[in-house]
Amino acid sequence: ALSALRCGADVALYDRSGFPRHKVCGEFLSPEILPLLDALDVTDAVMDADPARIRRVSVHAGRRVRHDALPEPAFGLSRYRFDALLLDIAKQRGARLVRGDAPDDSSPLVLATGRGMHARDAGPRDNRLFGFKAHFRGAANDAVELYFFNRCYVGVSPVEGGVTNVCGLAPRHVLAGHGFDIDAFLSGHAPLGERLDGLTRLFEWLHSGPLVFGSRLKGAQGREGVYPAGDAMVFVDPV
Repeated sequence: ALSALRCGADVALYDRSGFPRHKVCGEFLSPEILPLLDALDVTDAVMDADPARIRRVSVHAGRRVRHDALPEPAFGLSRYRFDALLLDIAKQRGARLVRGDAPDDSSPLVLATGRGMHARDAGPRDNRLFGFKAHFRGAANDAVELYFFNRCYVGVSPVEGGVTNVCGLAPRHVLAGHGFDIDAFLSGHAPLGERLDGLTRLFEWLHSGPLVFGSRLKGAQGREGVYPAGDAMVFVDPV
């Protein structure tokens, strides 16, 4: 929307859900985002949101752990704050926010949604991947910490306001073994249990799934003037 506005287009933003909203997302912005923010003239606004500076990375794979310094600082900013900020700027610059789906005859249309793929595409039931995410309050650090175990992945990293984001993926059968209790699942893995000890969860766990990874290009290019972007190109459910 911001790019189209800079080119002088009349822009309507269609969103069928409440916005902004928390999403299952790692909320990690790599240093490479800075030229993109500069091109949209939003860098100052994003920095005013005081994103966490992330200077280190720790990778935990089984019993192996590696710590490294990042060559440049990355940023941690919640999707709730980041999306709201970009939406406010787009509205200030003339975009109209419309609640609901875009009309079927809309053209040109940028399709930036990953919806539309079904559980039948997600593979065997017990191996289907589910995402989860929550924010925690407590001592935050300046690292993005990545944990890999038992076909699961969990990322722990700071966002604005001294909050820590915990987001991950796990197969259905692993979560079912813990009664789909995410707190029990995380505490059952000793390194994660130790990392989260003393932190307080700020809201109920968000869930997404079953996740389907694949191309949406054919569906998105069904008619002239429809351009896929983001999850519409390579699908990861953005709930």
